Amino acid sequence: MLPDVRRFISVEMIRDGGSFAAKFESGDGNQYILFAQVHFADVGPPKKDEHGYHQERELVGYDEPVIINCNRTTLMSRIKKLGINPGLLF
Repeated sequence: MLPDVRRFISVEMIRDGGSFAAKFESGDGNQYILFAQVHFADVGPPKKDEHGYHQERELVGYDEPVIINCNRTTLMSRIKKLGINPGLLF
């Protein structure tokens, strides 16, 4: 069951270039993160310029969003279980 959203706390773009995390508070005062991870596909061959090789990419879509409870005792284990790189969120 999805928690009721009482207020949004923050929304941020993740450093991978398109994933996002929206932090919100539920009706019972608990905090959650709604996380949606982006997927890209390479377009054409890598190109070289004075800075090195670069790969053009395009947005393919998003994974199904997941809701993560921000309870400190379960937050990190839930993130690792979902296969999300903690460095992307913090």
